Amino acid sequence: MRRVWLVVILFTMACGVVFGQEQVDKIIMAVRLGTISRQEASSRLQQYLASSEQASVRLAAARGLGMIRDPNTAIALLICSIKDVDQEVRQAATEALRRMPSWWTESEGVKQHVPDLIGLAKDDDLDTRRRAIELLGRIKDLRVVEALLAALRDQDVSIRRMAAGALGGFKDPGVVESLIQAVRDNDEQVCVLAIQSLGAIGDRRASRVLIESLADKRWVVRAAAADALRDIADPCALGPLVVALKDTDRRVRSEAAYALGALRDPNATGALIDALKDRDAVVRRAAVHALGDIGDRRTMGALLEVLKDPDDTVRLKAASVISGFQDGSVVKALIGLLKDSNQEIRMEAAAGLGRLGDRGAIESLIVALADSDEQVRAAAAGSLRRLTGQDLGDDHARWLQWWQDNKGKIGQ
Repeated sequence: MRRVWLVVILFTMACGVVFGQEQVDKIIMAVRLGTISRQEASSRLQQYLASSEQASVRLAAARGLGMIRDPNTAIALLICSIKDVDQEVRQAATEALRRMPSWWTESEGVKQHVPDLIGLAKDDDLDTRRRAIELLGRIKDLRVVEALLAALRDQDVSIRRMAAGALGGFKDPGVVESLIQAVRDNDEQVCVLAIQSLGAIGDRRASRVLIESLADKRWVVRAAAADALRDIADPCALGPLVVALKDTDRRVRSEAAYALGALRDPNATGALIDALKDRDAVVRRAAVHALGDIGDRRTMGALLEVLKDPDDTVRLKAASVISGFQDGSVVKALIGLLKDSNQEIRMEAAAGLGRLGDRGAIESLIVALADSDEQVRAAAAGSLRRLTGQDLGDDHARWLQWWQDNKGKIGQ
């Protein structure tokens, strides 16, 4: 008899699963075929989610809502993720929320449930705490800060990671101090996420721990610290960042270069010019970018030399940077780049000549209208329009005729 009842129970459960999945599959297919709207499909699935007594049906409904990705269903999914009695359904609802556009967290309806989530963040069940902290981390409401700070001290590393990453969205004084402590967490990812959040907040109280982290034995921590110092732009970091330009890891060196550029301090130019000779193109490109940020005309000679760099991306960055300097040597250099083998560099050179506003480039830009690449021709035409006030498109012949008729007047 027990076996008979067991078979009946298993059959009933299977029917529930099939029924729930079949109904959801039909709704999803109807949406794809266009026979019902996403709004109508969402409404039906929400009814299943809220009213079905079968966990299998609610589970299928939550998964279906995740496939439709209608942000208007976020409240129903949030309530389900908090209150449903079945753990698998709660997990499916949380997973569906991950698929939603981020703005769903800004609605007033979501904020009404913040106290419920804060309560769940203190739950003894690990899975419940994880889901609560994940959702709280996506809601930009000051009421969640205390719960996230507590989560930063949780024994579970995944919860600490979520909290460390989420706290970067809050500029509360207590957040900065707690994140500074989290930089010393024994988990590498918690440490990196805390550093990134400190950079996002931009409070210079974090400078000391970030400068110390430039000497960490783990390259990922050193790189994250340099990147955060770029956001904070504390002059005190100048010396340590110059040292970091000699780091053994290229990612650390490149982040240090970007951070030095953010300081806008001419005292960094010597080290950055040296970095233009780095063995790695990623670092050389970062150094060019940084010198452009600083904007010291005394670096022009070094930047013009970079136009001979063997790496296309470095030359492209240099072409972009030098076009920000008003100098006759720049015009000559950009005219030379109109013949570069790389299409992007030719296009940047053509656009840069227009930004410089030097009419001495007109004839060379007309020649560039014969370029084999459409984007280069378009950039040249745009610069010609800017320099001459004429709009002849990229018609090479018309521009040649215009030049023959007007070149004697240019500059008068």
